[in-house]
Amino acid sequence: YGLLALPFQLCVCVCAGPWCLVDFPNMDRDFEDDLDDDIGNEFLVFMCAEKPSIAETVARILSDNSCVDARSSRTALPLFRWRGAFGSHANAYYRMTSVAGNIYTTDFVGAESTEWAGDAASCAALFDAPICKKEASPGQHVVDQLRRHARGAGAVVLWLDCDRAGEAIGCDVLHAIGASSRPSLAVHRARFSSLAPADVRAAMATLGAPNYDEALAVDARDEIDLKVGVAFTRFITSHYAARHRALDSRLLSYGPCQTPTLGFCVDRHDAIAAFESEPFWRLDVR
Repeated sequence: YGLLALPFQLCVCVCAGPWCLVDFPNMDRDFEDDLDDDIGNEFLVFMCAEKPSIAETVARILSDNSCVDARSSRTALPLFRWRGAFGSHANAYYRMTSVAGNIYTTDFVGAESTEWAGDAASCAALFDAPICKKEASPGQHVVDQLRRHARGAGAVVLWLDCDRAGEAIGCDVLHAIGASSRPSLAVHRARFSSLAPADVRAAMATLGAPNYDEALAVDARDEIDLKVGVAFTRFITSHYAARHRALDSRLLSYGPCQTPTLGFCVDRHDAIAAFESEPFWRLDVR
């Protein structure tokens, strides 16, 4: 039961724990590719939104509805292209795409992700186990497509949602396209509160920088959620399964988010079950 105190200690030291990020080779997928059909020597601006619908809206607004929908039926991500000015570049070539949620997911490295041990010592050891980020949906080849769309870009504009999760996904986009190994690549962050044309144009005119601190905060939260969730799930499953044979589940799941949410649902169910109807009156004014 000493394990119960570990999540609070973890909050202090989680950022110092072991961490790696799995890199994925830029495989030459057999995708339809017309990215470089007529770009010539123009300055290329790569832009990425968090959802396909936002990518299309932003592209149509910034291009005055002149963008070309170049998406392929064989790829998961949208692609819009148009020409326009960008900063000091009077003639720039734009590529606008999006992700569809998280690009990477956090997991343990090695046997910790699959080998079960529900004793307190084994569960406690998970808090010091190395973790990594893996591609969330390898079958959709999102990382490959982002790299293809960003190939040759001189600037990146991130149109992710303006919250911590958006900052984290934006940093994942930068990792996917190899921004850290491209020192000449200019990275910009668009901040917007609505998709009204005036707000989108204002965001494009006042580009800022990504908030890397908020992205790191999301990474820390993901690590806490993973380690607390897996450790407690294995611990309580082993503890109660050995003492209550009548349990109708082989797995008792715990999560820092799902467990409080379950509590809210139970409280609401109890309130409904305990409700006693009372007569009431309504006035109809004629």
